[in-house]
Amino acid sequence: MKGNNLNEFLIMKGNTINNVTCTFAPAAILEMTPGLYIQCKNGVSIKAIGTPTQKVVFRSKAGTTGRWNGFVLNNNISTDYQFDHCIFDGGGGVSGYSGMLNFVHGGSVINSQFNNSGHCGIYTASPGSLTQNNNTFIDIPVGNICQ
Repeated sequence: MKGNNLNEFLIMKGNTINNVTCTFAPAAILEMTPGLYIQCKNGVSIKAIGTPTQKVVFRSKAGTTGRWNGFVLNNNISTDYQFDHCIFDGGGGVSGYSGMLNFVHGGSVINSQFNNSGHCGIYTASPGSLTQNNNTFIDIPVGNICQ
């Protein structure tokens, strides 16, 4: 990960992370390179909590062609993935992970926006364990929420 300033990060290589809590503050911007995915496994908790005026942004790196694949949220211990007031843009590649957010066991996505996906906005393997409310989907070719 390479930081441009205190709130902007460029993620250049896909990673699998274990046993960590990732907290993204309001106004944080994460830029992803094409083909990138982040797989979250055992013991991982993600809290990306923005505000109505300071959203947490996950987007493609400016000036690149291609899509970042997305987050693969596959935690066998808990479903502690919280996304509130986030913007997801230019992800959802079709090479293995169909959504910008891919939930295997569940989590929460509220007040968020999904733009310009290559496939789905959100993919869930367990629809009953996904809490989602007040999200908007723009230019999502396959489906807003796929199963």
